[in-house]
Amino acid sequence: MLFLLGVSLIFGVSGTLNMAALAELIPTVPERTRALLHAGAAILGVAFLIKTAMWPLGFWLPRTYAAAAPAVAAMFALMTKVGIYVLLRLGLLLFGDEAGPASSHFGSDWMLWGGVATMLAGTIGMLGARDLGKLAGYNVVISSGTLLAAIGLQHEAVTAGALAYLVISTLAIAAFFLVAGLLASDGDEETDDTLILEPYEQPGETQANESLYAKEDESRVVLSAPIAMLGLSFSACAVLLAGLPPLSGFLAKLALLAPMLDADARPGASVVFGLVIFAGFCTVIALCRAGIQIFWVESERIFPKVRLTESTSIAILLGLCLLLTLLAEAPLRYLRDTAAQLHAPASYIHAVLPPMGAAP
Repeated sequence: MLFLLGVSLIFGVSGTLNMAALAELIPTVPERTRALLHAGAAILGVAFLIKTAMWPLGFWLPRTYAAAAPAVAAMFALMTKVGIYVLLRLGLLLFGDEAGPASSHFGSDWMLWGGVATMLAGTIGMLGARDLGKLAGYNVVISSGTLLAAIGLQHEAVTAGALAYLVISTLAIAAFFLVAGLLASDGDEETDDTLILEPYEQPGETQANESLYAKEDESRVVLSAPIAMLGLSFSACAVLLAGLPPLSGFLAKLALLAPMLDADARPGASVVFGLVIFAGFCTVIALCRAGIQIFWVESERIFPKVRLTESTSIAILLGLCLLLTLLAEAPLRYLRDTAAQLHAPASYIHAVLPPMGAAP
């Protein structure tokens, strides 16, 4: 409904829905109707911000994704980024530097500070999550907030890094949803709480743990192939989502953060820089806690049987992340060219709408 309302207002003011035509018309819109145009663009933006789970519009996402089937949640992780793409594309095309002083960078500050608030909300929720489904859902919120803040800066090099982060975070979160689904209980009432993570120990608790250190266990631990696969996949997802070296998650965050240190970066870039680092640190804490609880603490945990198709899906997603680590230069060069084209939309406008008098 919000999408249709926004599109209707834009059409009522401009008389067209062609994006190239809109980009040419926006600088010439009369001042008496420009506020209506901005209202339509804002309503349209809210529709996509709900999809991207910007705070406080994203309250629905963690529980919804956690309740979905793992394969469906993995696809939803991809669909969430569709809203990011629309905001990036329309924001730079319609409200870039060529939109005139009244409409230039319209909504960019909302995306910047809304992304900052979304990262904070996702980080707090991730630290409090006690099951893997919600933990993965809050990682989606953090990645959406990071991308919204990066788009709000409207800096070409930051946009290139944001595109790299979009690809890597989407693949890693999709793989994490699949791993979480394999680690979930099978519905037995006696094991339904196997994925409920234990809360942090309170300062006043005096539980005796001498038995844990009374005698060193020197027995050799042998892991079956499915358990080893789940453990390695979980560890790879944690490294990718936290942005730790040497995998492509680190390279994507480096490409995103390095341009924020430039002197010509917009105000607020230092806040985004520090918050991305902080969110990555909290991701390490939350995923390490979950991994220790699942693979080390609960020695009697019964891991499910892993079918070949399930393990293959995870291997493909993580394999793509590994491939992007080994062949990082070519994808990054492509994304830099993409960002340059997005920040200079004149070539797109002229390709769609040839200049007057030009040969057909």
